[in-house]
Amino acid sequence: MEQIKPSIRFHPQGRAEHRNAANAARAYGAKIGFKFLRIFREMAEHYADFPDSAKKAVGRFKYYPIRTFPYYVFYAIIPGGIMIAGLCHTSRSQKAWREMLKNR
Repeated sequence: MEQIKPSIRFHPQGRAEHRNAANAARAYGAKIGFKFLRIFREMAEHYADFPDSAKKAVGRFKYYPIRTFPYYVFYAIIPGGIMIAGLCHTSRSQKAWREMLKNR
């Protein structure tokens, strides 16, 4: 029996933050930009497969750091997968990302 892969969706603001983070990585060179996208995808797939394995952030959101890059990914568990709610640089305060998630 074939297993159905969980979906990975983006909140519109989460998509924009993902694009901004990828562009920031790409500014260090194409290889770094591709590495960011590859690691982001691998980790998002892992957390879609095991959504309860990340740390609790606030409310319905969970988060994990992106390996090698200074960002946290915030997501919510939705039917059939996860929704990426946003990305936040690790230098930002907990208050800043709580505020970011307030309306998502």
